[in-house]
Amino acid sequence: MQRVEVPPRHDDAMATDAPRPDVLLGRCCECGVGLDVSVNPTSTCVNCLRARIDITEGICTSTNLFKCRRCLRYCAGPTTYVEAELESRELMALCLKRVKGLKRVKVADAAWIWTEPHSMRLKVELTVQKEVDNGAIMQQPLLCEFVVRNQQCGDCQAAFASMAWTASVQVRQRVDHKRTFFYLEQVILKKHAQAAAVKIEQFRDGLDFFFKAKNDAVRFVNFLNDCVPTKVKDTKKLVSADTHSNLFNHQYTSLVELAPACKDDLVLLDARTAARLGSLPRVVLVRSVNAVVRLVDPRTAQLAELGADAYWRSPPRVLVSAGQLEAFVVLDSDRVAPGGVRLVRGYVADVTLAREADLGRNDATLLVRTHLGALLRAGDKVMGYDLRATNLPGECDADLESLGAPDVVLVRKAPQSMQDDEDGEAAGAKKRAWRLDNLDVDETHDDDAGKFAAETRERDLEIFRQQLETDRDMRGRVNLYKDPSGVLDDAPAEDPDAIKLDELLDAVHLDATPADAVEDAVDDADLAAL
Repeated sequence: MQRVEVPPRHDDAMATDAPRPDVLLGRCCECGVGLDVSVNPTSTCVNCLRARIDITEGICTSTNLFKCRRCLRYCAGPTTYVEAELESRELMALCLKRVKGLKRVKVADAAWIWTEPHSMRLKVELTVQKEVDNGAIMQQPLLCEFVVRNQQCGDCQAAFASMAWTASVQVRQRVDHKRTFFYLEQVILKKHAQAAAVKIEQFRDGLDFFFKAKNDAVRFVNFLNDCVPTKVKDTKKLVSADTHSNLFNHQYTSLVELAPACKDDLVLLDARTAARLGSLPRVVLVRSVNAVVRLVDPRTAQLAELGADAYWRSPPRVLVSAGQLEAFVVLDSDRVAPGGVRLVRGYVADVTLAREADLGRNDATLLVRTHLGALLRAGDKVMGYDLRATNLPGECDADLESLGAPDVVLVRKAPQSMQDDEDGEAAGAKKRAWRLDNLDVDETHDDDAGKFAAETRERDLEIFRQQLETDRDMRGRVNLYKDPSGVLDDAPAEDPDAIKLDELLDAVHLDATPADAVEDAVDDADLAAL
């Protein structure tokens, strides 16, 4: 089988070729021009062959290519839209499938021809081949043009329609702070758990996630169960019904209530729960929260875990939360033998403290036994609860006196930014060399939520950032991004919890598509502490 390639059009394409002695000469059967019959079994010159046969006949050279303006995906079928970059192999394959009649020839080559990106035109130069007379293969160039038209995809149509969602997940927590939701937001972003949500709305005490399919909502609820102890209540509402075909459309709603206890909260256990946890004291600190609540005795370093079922059977009472922490200065530290199970990176110590607000005013000092002995040195700042000056709920004052609770409970070492700055939180926040990403959340419809967020958001966000700075295990479960405008603190080498430069990711692209977010995601660690 021989191939006959069609040359560019010109009058003397073959006439000027001088005969060679090793060439078997013949004559074109139509025009009489000499030709080499050993390589052209058709006995017809290429000009006559091209005039008589057009292998591109019946191939559409201009067609439409549909693209969704909102998600920038291209239509690959009646209900299928795919992502493809300009002049990519994926887009080339999609374009060739749109060319009618291309199956009758063989595509030997295909190349993009540059067009202005805003022209809404795509051009592809093809080289096609087809068998003609006596087994000869004819090759010919072909230029195809594709006109890009806007057509909204089904997912984007559903996002704007009144029936955009089939299932919703209402996440609520009955507390006066947002720290739990700040943590959940970062874990959701790292795990990309919000990918199937068509809309996210914010309310005063939580978030609403809307999904197109019920299975997506069920998976999201299971994801929340792995993050924090939850109580779930499922309901459904009939939207429409067709009695003739016995078809019914429902909207499903899952109300997910998060456990009120958060990291660094001081809680009061009931007597039975404390006894089941190995005679744990009733006044304990919440060390972390995920599928279970991890507790620690601040005076003996004894550890215990409270499962989700046991937690909701008798929920611990939150006495004070991280918003009421005060700063103390360590004057001296003396290690003592622990009375319970040792922490992984800590031991019990008696520390002499002074309130930071009292320095220069009086000489009042406090002697406190704490589980943070391995982290504290003379001159360090530490955050704790001063129960003497705290208004506790209900009859808790009498309960604490009968239980012999300490006057001061130390919670965590102050972050490095507060250790070096006299201005405390404000100065430390300005120096951070990292930042967090945010969910794409719609404006709330709660009239009081805007005022609530304005008064509490910055305070709770600053506390959450400090928790990240002092807990490397917690940082391993979220993504921290580099902030070129900040400066990384020079932490002491012996501080194991200080943020290192290798923990920070490159700046996130806020205008990236969901596919870009999945491609750029880092391998995730297991979910854990709040």
